[in-house]
Amino acid sequence: MNLDVISQQLFEQLRKKNLTISTAESCTGGMIVSQLVGISGISKFLIEGIVTYSNNSKILRLGVNPKTIQKFGAVSEETVVEMLNGLKTDCRIAVSGIAGPNGGTLEKPVGTVFIGVQFLNKIIIKRYLFSGSRNDVREKSTKTALKNILNLIS
Repeated sequence: MNLDVISQQLFEQLRKKNLTISTAESCTGGMIVSQLVGISGISKFLIEGIVTYSNNSKILRLGVNPKTIQKFGAVSEETVVEMLNGLKTDCRIAVSGIAGPNGGTLEKPVGTVFIGVQFLNKIIIKRYLFSGSRNDVREKSTKTALKNILNLIS
């Protein structure tokens, strides 16, 4: 399904159910919120999009515990859970990953991305391994995050 179609369907669900949404993005660098901002009328539902690219930003802006990052890394399920907790809307999206082409390890190769979505008290966090260029990883992460939150609230 096309990214614009997914975004429009998400908007329709937000509008129909009168839900708010926010994002905490690392490797996607604001692509998710940018995709949503492209929809006329989203301002009633989109509260904020926070790009927390650095570890310090995750700690200061979202309240991620420094010990979580130290123990599990910024690219981890544990960190994404805490990123989600730092958002205060009905629907939440958090993404942290390694877009490349550098920064990968054997445990977390380039393309490793953790995507978390939350709707009220329901949370889904998955680890993905996307292939392609840096921009491919970011685009695939954006599309997957929007599909995941759409599926959760539909």
